[in-house]
Amino acid sequence: GAVTVHHGTVYFSHFADQRLYRLAPGGTPEPLTPAPGDGTRWRYADGGVDAARHRWIGVRQAHMPGGLVDNAVVAVDVAAPGPGRVLVDGSDFFAAPRLSPDGRMLAWVSWNHPNMPWVGTELWVAEIAADGGLGERRKIAGGDAESIAQPLWSPDGVLYLISDRNGWWNLYRCDVRVD
Repeated sequence: GAVTVHHGTVYFSHFADQRLYRLAPGGTPEPLTPAPGDGTRWRYADGGVDAARHRWIGVRQAHMPGGLVDNAVVAVDVAAPGPGRVLVDGSDFFAAPRLSPDGRMLAWVSWNHPNMPWVGTELWVAEIAADGGLGERRKIAGGDAESIAQPLWSPDGVLYLISDRNGWWNLYRCDVRVD
């Protein structure tokens, strides 16, 4: 997921420098994330637009001096560009951060070494707090022997996912709406 389009504006990760850019119709690309500096390089992918909060939410890899790599789900404020506010961290890898249609919840997939994503992943959800951070996180599916893929919200707020929990890839639904 190197690109997403929202109301005609394109948000993309540029291969040459791995920065996140915004391209409005008829405009020129504007960088939303910093140029590499002090030895840290950021890479962005798999994002979407949180229109209510004027930000892009996606996966960020921070490549630091000494070969350390830190992965997180971040929010990049499109009005005040920067490396992004960390929303979720603590796992080795993240994928598929997806905002619910009403903008009240975020779902994401995470996993840790030695698992590969087709071996064992976890699907998490959390409410978005008033300050734009995340509230209490809840694991709703997955584990070391279950792989979760492609979480997507339906227009009515139901979360769908693909799981191999019974040995075969099947579609499941989880009602995790906030009342």
